[in-house]
Amino acid sequence: MPPVQDTLAIDDVSFAVRWSRKRRTIGITIPRQGAPVVVAPVGCRRSVLEDAVRGKLPWVRRKLGERAALPQLAPPRPFVAGETVPYLGRRYPLVLSDDGANGDDGADGLDGGRRGKSVRRRPRAQALTLREGCFVLPRSLAAEGRVHLEAWYRRRAERFIAARVAHFAPLAGVSPTVVTVRQMRSRWGSCTSRGRVSFAWSLVLLSPAIVDYVVVHELVHLRELNHGPRFWSAVEEILPDYRERRARLRAEGRVAAL
Repeated sequence: MPPVQDTLAIDDVSFAVRWSRKRRTIGITIPRQGAPVVVAPVGCRRSVLEDAVRGKLPWVRRKLGERAALPQLAPPRPFVAGETVPYLGRRYPLVLSDDGANGDDGADGLDGGRRGKSVRRRPRAQALTLREGCFVLPRSLAAEGRVHLEAWYRRRAERFIAARVAHFAPLAGVSPTVVTVRQMRSRWGSCTSRGRVSFAWSLVLLSPAIVDYVVVHELVHLRELNHGPRFWSAVEEILPDYRERRARLRAEGRVAAL
């Protein structure tokens, strides 16, 4: 049988509660959308449940803030001449050209394939270009413009983020074993104890200073896999203004959209 549904309000936060006969402990999850979810054993006293959730409230608020800071990407739709497109904290106007495929704007000719693999493609990878302060796309490809834009972002993100990792890794005293840039819907970056770091390609929608903060954050995690005082002290050694950058990440992330 599915778990019984219920609700719970603690201060200003509302939770969906699921009572489960299989559960032995109280757990909280933050879904990508909607209210936080509490899963509790059937028979758990309401007062025990409320105390447990209240004790986790600072963590819940932090996670909800991180979720709110993620970019809300618009669904695919045709491009319209004159609309603006974000890149590294600025917005550039879109121009639809009638001269066929565009030339290379410095991209590496790699287009993102399935499951994050990179595959070589021919002129379609260069259909969209950024030149003379404008994004330029052949008019005949406007209907699939979002596909070309995401491919362009992925290529640029791979190069830009790799360069920032190479710059900051020595300052953090770490050597990542693998650096990947991929689609990440619930966070900006992640790392593992084996030295792997991953970043969301959508970081290139934000300003370079914010990208640097995320890069440093994940690199320092290779030394400190927590958010304790030593972690933040190491971040501050590299970025003395990290608090301001972190606040800007939350603000910029809310408005960054295609």
